[in-house]
Amino acid sequence: MTRALGVAAVYAVLAVLLALPARAETDVPLGGYWLFPIRCAAGGLTAEQRAEAIGKRAAALLELNNPAALNIRIVRLGEQANIYAGGKLFATVNPCDARANKTTVMKLAKTWAERLRTTYPLVISQKPGVGSSGIGAPASGAGPASAPIVPKPKSKPKR
Repeated sequence: MTRALGVAAVYAVLAVLLALPARAETDVPLGGYWLFPIRCAAGGLTAEQRAEAIGKRAAALLELNNPAALNIRIVRLGEQANIYAGGKLFATVNPCDARANKTTVMKLAKTWAERLRTTYPLVISQKPGVGSSGIGAPASGAGPASAPIVPKPKSKPKR
């Protein structure tokens, strides 16, 4: 009986740990939410540096304080795709990013753009004072470790 309880406790702990989303230095944040991970170096930047740069651009978008002002668009340039938001470059998706995510450049660019499009309104609706000192700050008392996660898009079933 004691052994069965011990095994059940181990499984319960594992279930909790596996359910927690991984947060790495390569995850791109937006006001307490996580948009997507950067898995490849590019343009002379490490994956961590790219995630930080995109995170700063995401925080700057909060100044717009208006989802309609985002005007998200994707522009294909050769083998890569640029995502523009608020009239400025937001992120670049390259073939390495696509391979790391087991998809194409354009599909990944659309996924990242959609994550920004759906997360941005959540952030600005939950952040009083966004556009001033509230930029990118987690909700009161919540640090990055307890920040909510936007659900990842469900993959389509294979036929």
